[in-house]
Amino acid sequence: MASQIEMPELETPDITTRTGLSVLQIMWQRKSLVILGIMLGLVLGLLYYAQKQPIYQSQAQVLIVKKAGETPPELGSGPRGDSRMVVMEDYISTQLSVVKSSLIIGSALKMPKVKDLKTFTSEAESDRIYEIGQMLSVLRDNRESNATNIVNLTFKGPIPGDCQVILDGII
Repeated sequence: MASQIEMPELETPDITTRTGLSVLQIMWQRKSLVILGIMLGLVLGLLYYAQKQPIYQSQAQVLIVKKAGETPPELGSGPRGDSRMVVMEDYISTQLSVVKSSLIIGSALKMPKVKDLKTFTSEAESDRIYEIGQMLSVLRDNRESNATNIVNLTFKGPIPGDCQVILDGII
């Protein structure tokens, strides 16, 4: 015959009653460490802020209008009266890519007012094109509807006057 040992049930109170301390009480007991952590965070934040180079930006909006060309065939106007599907092209997406292309940026770099700016860190044209491509943001304006023809251009750079000059050259 095996005998079982009976264990009394233990109550599991919550943390504050088990330890007798709340988080605020623990922080108050270690207030010197908490103050040291806050001061260290403030000093590191101020050092980062003092070392960080400011970034300036210029913005512009461009309305893109497609030139009138061939009109697409209407539904049901085929030779046998069959219905054709009309495919509407999204020419704004194409224009977004064209604006950031090396052809457009390269032609902007050839302009006299853009050529000698202090924003560029390299003398090579291909490096300058890459730099502008990284600092330029081209997005469709989606505030009113998805079918808008307005494109937002934003250029961010380290020199405030150069940002607008480069953006004007791209436009």
